[in-house]
Amino acid sequence: MMKRYAAGLAVLLIAFLGAGCAPQFTPPPTGVPVTVIVTVVLTPTPVPTTPAPLVAEATTTQAPASPTATAQPPTSTAVPPSATPAPSAVPVSMTPSPVPPSPTACPSTISVGGDFGLAYTTAKLQQGLGCPTTGERSLKTSYEPFEHGFMFWREDTTQVYAFYGVDNTWQEFTDTYVDGQPEYSCPNASTPSTAPPTPKRGLGKVWCTQPDVRSRLGKALSDEIGNTRSLQDFQNGSMLLIPDYVRIPLVLYKSSGHWQLVK
Repeated sequence: MMKRYAAGLAVLLIAFLGAGCAPQFTPPPTGVPVTVIVTVVLTPTPVPTTPAPLVAEATTTQAPASPTATAQPPTSTAVPPSATPAPSAVPVSMTPSPVPPSPTACPSTISVGGDFGLAYTTAKLQQGLGCPTTGERSLKTSYEPFEHGFMFWREDTTQVYAFYGVDNTWQEFTDTYVDGQPEYSCPNASTPSTAPPTPKRGLGKVWCTQPDVRSRLGKALSDEIGNTRSLQDFQNGSMLLIPDYVRIPLVLYKSSGHWQLVK
């Protein structure tokens, strides 16, 4: 009977262990020796296998349909600007510029005098003076030197000239002096200065009554000197020879109001 009991207990224990639960043991009645045989069945632990990597299947995502454009009201069509025609090339004339013509030859009836002929030709004065309108003449004249120029009087026209040395300009005045008038026209005429001398008669009247002439010429360096001197008139000026001043011709131009010395 003990054998059957032990066998049944073993079966029960194996069944219990197979189910995974702890065995419940009911102790036998006291005083009864029990022999328990336990059979342990070792089950190997399964080796986990590495799962195969998941391969994502490529799926084609359909892009959403683009929205339908809303029709806009028609706008005025801009007219493209017309192309501006390129300027046509102006043909360049290869004709050389004409050379200015030489001054017209002066009439042979009036020649340039001996005192002025050489200077008139070599200095090419015809372009500035033009042709002579009178022949060379010896005229009664007066000359007076000043600090900054000189004064000159000619009998044939009774004109008085003021020549300024600072800028080589000149001015012309009508001689209004008449014989019988006081020789000195300045305010101090009753006691004229002699050092420096006070200009008198026609030259003095211009110098005393024209403040601009007086300031530009300065004081007189000597009394006026009367003498016969060579002079010739031209279309645009005159040529003078005043040996008391310089022994080369002097040219005055009417158009520019300048004077110069020429050789």
